[in-house]
Amino acid sequence: LGVCAFVSYGSAEPAAKAAPQRAIAARRGVRPVASGGPAAAVAPSPTLRLQEDLARLGYLPVAFNGQSFYYAAADVPPQIASLFQPGVDTELLRSALMTFATDHGLPATGSATPALWRTLDDDLAAGRMDPHAFTYVYVAKSSPERIYVWSASGVLSESLTNTGVAGAATTDGTYPVYLRLTYQVMRGKNLDGTPYADPVHWISYFHGGDAVHGFARQSYGYPQSLGCVEVPTGVAQRIFDELQIGTLVTVSTVPFSLTPAPEPTAGPTAASLARRAVEAR
Repeated sequence: LGVCAFVSYGSAEPAAKAAPQRAIAARRGVRPVASGGPAAAVAPSPTLRLQEDLARLGYLPVAFNGQSFYYAAADVPPQIASLFQPGVDTELLRSALMTFATDHGLPATGSATPALWRTLDDDLAAGRMDPHAFTYVYVAKSSPERIYVWSASGVLSESLTNTGVAGAATTDGTYPVYLRLTYQVMRGKNLDGTPYADPVHWISYFHGGDAVHGFARQSYGYPQSLGCVEVPTGVAQRIFDELQIGTLVTVSTVPFSLTPAPEPTAGPTAASLARRAVEAR
C-alpha cells in the first residue's frame, strides 16, 4: 500500500508572492444599510467586515461592490455556496484568513489578529489584490475516484485519484491546506505492520497526515493509499501550483457537481446581527 500515515517534514515552499495593483474603494468606518428602509450609519460586525475586505481583495469566491456580495462565476460547487453566509464565521472565512496571512508572512492561524487587521487596511489602501486565483478542491470517492480543482473561471484540473483503503480511509469533510512541500520521504507502517519510506512530490497537507500529492501507481480511480489523495505524477505539479495554504479540500462520497451561483446577497448590518443574537437566546 504505502504512503500517508505519518508526516516527515521536508522543506516548505516560499509563501509570499508579489501582488498586482488595482484601485478599490477606501475602507469604511461606518456605512449605510445595504437594503430596506432609509439609510442609517452602522458599524459592520467584525466577521462581516472581514468578509467584505477579503472579498474586495479577491480572497473569497465572492466579490463585494460596497452593497452586495456576488459570484463572478456562473456556476459554483454547492459546498462553496453553502459555506459563504454574510456575517457568519465559517470554514471558508477561516481558510481565506490563512491564505491572506501566509501571503503576508503572518502566522496562518485562521483568525484575525491585530497585525492581520493592520495588513488588511494597508492592502485596501494600496489596492493590493490576492496574487493568485481563489481555488477549491473536491475529492469524489464515488467510482471512479476523481479530484477536481475549481476556480471562478471553471474547473482548472481534473484527474483520476486514489484515496485510502479500508482501515486507513481518507476522512470525509472539508479542511484547509495547512502545509505544502515540494518533496518529502513519507515514513510509517502499512496495515500489516511492515514499514515503508516512500519518496513523494508536490504535497499539500489538509487533514492530519492526509495530503494531496503525486505518487506513481499502475492505475488510479479507487482506494489504494493509507489515507492520502494520490494523483498521477504527470499532473501533480500542476495541481500543486493551483493550491495555496488555506485552500479548502472537500472529501466526499457524493459526485462532484456545479449549480447556478446564488443571487447577489446584501450583507447584514451590525444591528441586524445583534438582533438575531438576542432572538436566538
